[in-house]
Amino acid sequence: MNRNQVHNILSPRGDLISLRRRMLGMNQTELSASSHISQAHISKIEQGIKEPNEEQLSKLANALKCPVSFFY
Repeated sequence: MNRNQVHNILSPRGDLISLRRRMLGMNQTELSASSHISQAHISKIEQGIKEPNEEQLSKLANALKCPVSFFY
């Protein structure tokens, strides 16, 4: 599986995180501070390069004021 194929699989969740973050008027640095996940890792999640684990999804949901189910 090449990088583009991986991006296509992981991107929808990253797109939802990015969408919700922008809906709240947050930048990645602010999301990083409130979720305790590095800005670099958030960037990779949003780009579809990395997949967040359950703990990270919970932290992101809390910081983004939405249920974890929003990302599924």
